[in-house]
Amino acid sequence: YAQGHGVQQDDSLALRWYLVAAEQDNADAAYALGEMYLEGRGIRANKKQAAHWVQAAAHQGHRRAQMKLSELYRNGVGVKKNTTEASMWSCFAGALGGA
Repeated sequence: YAQGHGVQQDDSLALRWYLVAAEQDNADAAYALGEMYLEGRGIRANKKQAAHWVQAAAHQGHRRAQMKLSELYRNGVGVKKNTTEASMWSCFAGALGGA
């Protein structure tokens, strides 16, 4: 539903299914949910909820989530600004390499 592949694109349905999957520890879904909360797609933007879901994905080793969490800490978006945490998450993401 998020991309509209094979179905009509629908952010509210995408959000619902991402939530189901994220609550079952799916890191890709948690990251996507965090992005939706950041952008206010399908739901009102909520920086704290965005940070919560991005952090959940980052803790599962999701590289893009780790980079995003680093950015959130660096800029104080949804979390208290913390350059140490920002550096730590950036290092974790860098250690994973790849895309």
